[in-house]
Amino acid sequence: MLSFFRSLFTGLDRAERDDVVRVLDFVIRNHRTRPSLDLLGAYRPTKPDLVNGLACYSANLVLIRILIAGGPVPVGEIVRDDDEWASALALWKAGLRADGWHAMLTWIERAGDHLGTGQVAVSPETADYRHAALLNDAAAQARSAFGLALHDGIAVDIGRSGVSLLATLIADLTGRTPPVDMSTDPPGTTETDPTTARLIASVLERLLLSWQPDSDFLHGYLSVLLGLDQLKEIDATALLLNICRRPQVIGNLPALRDPDLYREAADLAILLAHCLLPAGETQAEDWWPVIAVLAEQRPETETVVKAMSEEAKALVRHLVASMREDPNSDETRPSNLRDRSYELWDKLGNRDQKR
Repeated sequence: MLSFFRSLFTGLDRAERDDVVRVLDFVIRNHRTRPSLDLLGAYRPTKPDLVNGLACYSANLVLIRILIAGGPVPVGEIVRDDDEWASALALWKAGLRADGWHAMLTWIERAGDHLGTGQVAVSPETADYRHAALLNDAAAQARSAFGLALHDGIAVDIGRSGVSLLATLIADLTGRTPPVDMSTDPPGTTETDPTTARLIASVLERLLLSWQPDSDFLHGYLSVLLGLDQLKEIDATALLLNICRRPQVIGNLPALRDPDLYREAADLAILLAHCLLPAGETQAEDWWPVIAVLAEQRPETETVVKAMSEEAKALVRHLVASMREDPNSDETRPSNLRDRSYELWDKLGNRDQKR
């Protein structure tokens, strides 16, 4: 129907087309106050739905006006201001059936202060995101994008590399793959700027330290860091805590076998390896050669650690476990990590150590 109308419109001469545009602009701006045209008299097989009628009437007018423009139309040429545009969208959402509302979200595209026609796939899950896009509300788009990624596994590329990549990251790391890309741009066109990469790395570093995820999530986190070339920016302590708890991850990520990643924390690496890994642990076969290299650098540390009692090693394991955030646990939160560290230090017999 729209294509048919456009073909009729393009067949008119310039003056007639200008007249049509002026009429459309007038009726769009005054559609709320138009007089009731009771063309059918008293015959009404169904009760009138005033909201639906007004929504259909205004939606068709706006869609036709955008269609015949042949290019982007300023929002101010269709409605008086952004508030009136937001009100029109709210009317369509309230008055149209779901398929009609989704059709409007599909056909109308917004870029800055201009409206045009588009063909963006819309589903019940993504309708609110598209609504925010037509409002040009970047904050609402971001909230919706994160919600879609976290709850529905749908990664939305809104043309902002930080939001897009973080949304994709959340979708991937929650195991909801493959993500659906709603972007009209070819996949992979969004590059990660250095600032965004550092931001993502800092978020993952905190998760590595406080969550200490299981093997699958850990593999996902570290894969992202490798892809962003940010692995060397992660604090060695956060890496060591997780690798010593999940040494099997090294088998799938050979880059983790580089001893240089841990040299600044060589003592800690040796301590955690001997305290967290059971003797003869087969899953750690790719990890022990790394520890051996670090032990050559710090032989005195390895001697001390090997001489530790099982009770002391158990206290280290308790300390590592207590750093993990668990919303379902009643244990002390990580904010008191320093105090718990002092308590454990006292238990090891160093009661005179100054705090």
